[in-house]
Amino acid sequence: MYRHSESAAARIDVDYQTDRVVVRVRDYGKGFTIEAGSKMGVGLSGMRERVKQFGGEFRIIAAEPGAVVEAIIPLYASSIA
Repeated sequence: MYRHSESAAARIDVDYQTDRVVVRVRDYGKGFTIEAGSKMGVGLSGMRERVKQFGGEFRIIAAEPGAVVEAIIPLYASSIA
């Protein structure tokens, strides 16, 4: 976390709901902007792809200070006989 955001602290929240799990990682660092047409880093792109494989949503949200990375992953009921 420090390497990219220069934040000395981060907060991780895991919210388990009936139909999904929401994971949020928030740092208190320098933040960032993604300019139109620019690429996300390999790490963020990889996270986005992994969440997508589970049918989830991946968001990057500006915070003051810092940023929030959020993954929303649906839970699917499985039938075990």
